[in-house]
Amino acid sequence: MGNEIDYSQYSLEELFDVKRQIDRESYPERYQALVDEIEKRELRPEYIKEKCKHDFLVHRDKYDDDDDELDLSELIEIQRNVGKHLSKHKWLVVLFTALFVIVNVSIMNTLISNNTTVALSKMHTYQTEIDSAQCKKELVYIGDIDTQRAYVDLLISSYPDELIALDITASKCKEVLKKILPNRSVEIGHVDGLIHQLEHEGDTLLSYDFLKPRIINYKTRENSHYIFWLIGVWVLIAPCLFFCYFREDN
Repeated sequence: MGNEIDYSQYSLEELFDVKRQIDRESYPERYQALVDEIEKRELRPEYIKEKCKHDFLVHRDKYDDDDDELDLSELIEIQRNVGKHLSKHKWLVVLFTALFVIVNVSIMNTLISNNTTVALSKMHTYQTEIDSAQCKKELVYIGDIDTQRAYVDLLISSYPDELIALDITASKCKEVLKKILPNRSVEIGHVDGLIHQLEHEGDTLLSYDFLKPRIINYKTRENSHYIFWLIGVWVLIAPCLFFCYFREDN
């Protein structure tokens, strides 16, 4: 009995650390006492954090020094363990599910918003005097560093607003400048500084239909990042919730 270890004095982090290193075959009684002590603490808030850390370290220790890629089966096993232990804490199940739904809805709303524009009838349209306007040319590299594309934007200053009409041709921009300068009154429809339509004395200089695809192209330039995060959420989090709701031992 003198060799008995009082695992009740160990922190949860220390218990998992011992579990990762103990030789269960040489010390079966110690290992069982260790497992029993860990199970007593399953309802503690820090349990899932330490369990996930333990599972990750166990799988990491299996890798060779030259192989740092996570095997799919090992990832699934970690997700299964997370789901299993999540199911023992109802409030965490609700929290994880709510966060999963909120993140998905938020990303989807962003993607949908980026691929649409506000209807002209619902847009903030007003009459204003132009303080200054200019055409700005910008060279942007596309894909290969040797490939360039020239973008010409119309920049309009009408105090206190700074507005921009995106990606119009150089000839179109010069044509518009001749009609709105100097200090001409124009009617502008814009959202967050992006011009959706520009008129002068009843003459449509830049139409909604002309600018709409350019605005959508500008707004969707970051879509790949949102899609990446959406896929990441489904690959990493969704399986945990699946194993939580559909446990093998249910």
